[in-house]
Amino acid sequence: MMNFRRFLIPFFVSALVTSLLVLVLQLRRPAESSGGTEGKAAKAVPAQSVPAGDVPDEHVATVPGRVDKPAVPAAPAVNVRQATRSDRTLADTLAKAVQEKDGDAVAELVQAGVLDEDAAAVLRGWIEGEGMKLRGDKPVEAVGSADGGKLMRYRLYGEDGRNLLVDMVREADGSWKVKSVQVEDEKAAADCTRDALTVADSFVKAVRKGDFRAARRLTTGKAVNDATIAGLCMVFEEGDYALRDREPIKVMLESDANAGFLVYLRSSEGKTANMGLELVKGAAGRWAVENVSMDALLDSYAQRGNQEGGFYFPLVKNPKGGDSVALFFGFDEAALTPRSLRQLAIVADLLKDSSRHLEISGHTDDLGSDAYNRRLSARRAQAVKDALVKFGVPASQVSTKAMGKIQPRRIYAAGSEDAELEVIRGENRRAEIYLDFVEEDS
Repeated sequence: MMNFRRFLIPFFVSALVTSLLVLVLQLRRPAESSGGTEGKAAKAVPAQSVPAGDVPDEHVATVPGRVDKPAVPAAPAVNVRQATRSDRTLADTLAKAVQEKDGDAVAELVQAGVLDEDAAAVLRGWIEGEGMKLRGDKPVEAVGSADGGKLMRYRLYGEDGRNLLVDMVREADGSWKVKSVQVEDEKAAADCTRDALTVADSFVKAVRKGDFRAARRLTTGKAVNDATIAGLCMVFEEGDYALRDREPIKVMLESDANAGFLVYLRSSEGKTANMGLELVKGAAGRWAVENVSMDALLDSYAQRGNQEGGFYFPLVKNPKGGDSVALFFGFDEAALTPRSLRQLAIVADLLKDSSRHLEISGHTDDLGSDAYNRRLSARRAQAVKDALVKFGVPASQVSTKAMGKIQPRRIYAAGSEDAELEVIRGENRRAEIYLDFVEEDS
């Protein structure tokens, strides 16, 4: 028994030492999956020996006994397929790149063929420029379409008033790419030789801002008279109509010398309206608005109320031909409403630096005697003249006429309901400004 114990003890000790040696050698030998040579021990590289910014070789363990995973490639700055699936997503992608100063996104779009170098250079100028930021509230706005809807234009609004115009074209596979990017300044906005969409957009912007003179410079011929432009300025000045978000100026027809657009609007109540613009290209290559169709806008305006006095559009047909601006009054009143004063400010602006003469006629409803209504209509016409003089129009350029109740705009039928009677009579309580001007003889 003693001899057997003397044999077992050395055996177990030897086996234990052998196992420990095998374990040590296993820890020092690189794993087969690391790509090392089998049977040779790899020397571990301390983590601190890797230069800053470098990625360790995927076959070298930085900690003894551990194999590091290969570095994961950085995510792309932009998902090109997602960005080009629609014109709007591409516009938003460009705006985000500018806003976040993301030059990598621009580079990837160039590499993917979505941007050319000229367009990319404009975007990089904004990304790298000091203080070049897009507006925070609404940096992207659709302008409209051209080339049968295959070209879409967007405006990226800058904080300092400078903007970017982005033209995009649709590819055969339905994706979108950028055709051009240009900085929009006053010179670019006034360029009537660029294309018809530029002029249509500039005209709409002018009447939306109430800038009669700018709108007038963009028209040609006699079909678009002063009253039409002034009326549009007044409609937009009230703030009740805005451009719709999607393709607000939509091309309907386009050729080398003619173009037609529909301008889509929405009212503050969410109702839709539109007006048509016809443009022609002159001999000098300049595009101009030749005609404005407002029937749909007139119908929409007539169906909605106004808190300052009526359901009435500020343009009416004049018996002499053409249009007049109409200002409306309350029952038995000759005081101008705030709305009327804002409209007269537009009229006064178009009269400045002009020798043109205008005629104001006062009108009433059919209630009351002829003599009383003549006096009331005279007061209404005089109130308009006084306001224009306060706005800087020389009194000598304005004449007034009292029409009383002899020239109603609308006549009601016998047995009309009271509500209908009030609407009709309300349209007759007015003063009209005849804007088909005649230059004063010298």
